[in-house]
Amino acid sequence: MATYNYTRTATRPNTNVSYYTQSSETTEYIKVTYKDTGKLVSTIEMSPDGLTETRNYVWASIEDWQEFIVDPVIQNYLMERDSYNASNGIVSAKLV
Repeated sequence: MATYNYTRTATRPNTNVSYYTQSSETTEYIKVTYKDTGKLVSTIEMSPDGLTETRNYVWASIEDWQEFIVDPVIQNYLMERDSYNASNGIVSAKLV
């Protein structure tokens, strides 16, 4: 099975604006459901100026990513993140 890779960037207007932080429950859910099962490996990098966060995701398969994206817990997290970003001037882009 082929892996599925993508990168998401989030650029904030200045360093006084915090990036969205998911709840500890969501963090644990993603860890147990996707990372500990080998479905997902991810890394986070910060630009030298501190304005752009880059998240790299490697999914074991496209099916694993599709499972993730329709998961109700993840759907809630994504809506919260997108709302926070819009309210705080954070521009997010997905690069496949």
